[in-house]
Amino acid sequence: MVQVKTCTKCKGKKPITEFSKNRGKSKDDLHPWCKTCLHERGAAAYAYGEAFAYKYLGAKCTYPGCAQDDWDMLQCHHVGQRDHGITHLYDATVARLIAELNKCVLLCSNHHSKTHALQKRAANEAQYQKFQVIPFPAKHRSVKAPSRSRGINSPERSRELRSGAACR
Repeated sequence: MVQVKTCTKCKGKKPITEFSKNRGKSKDDLHPWCKTCLHERGAAAYAYGEAFAYKYLGAKCTYPGCAQDDWDMLQCHHVGQRDHGITHLYDATVARLIAELNKCVLLCSNHHSKTHALQKRAANEAQYQKFQVIPFPAKHRSVKAPSRSRGINSPERSRELRSGAACR
């Protein structure tokens, strides 16, 4: 005989295989909600967190001269030390999400890739010079990495972009 349990969310009677384990939290060590209801709750929380993050960061690319505002093309870029990935916090508390978003700026996918490539190139060129290995070809030396003092990755620049002072 198949054991059944009633989901406290949807009130449906389902086999116990449709419930996630929840050790120590209930008598039967199963979550009170079925897996379907848990998935729906998680998907809704993720969608809300994602929308909140993009609105909080200004909902457009902050790279100078770019006006991309298509949400599908925007990505969070950590300016300083990151504690967590943003997508892992979309269903966390708003306070934890805001704490991590304060370390980020929004960039379109092209400028996000370009920013990381410039950072990597600058780090590799410094290593090559340090160990006197073959330097980068001339075409790579002409591309400049963002300035540390007021570049796209500086904390001052990210605060300025979030406050809207850079757009005035």
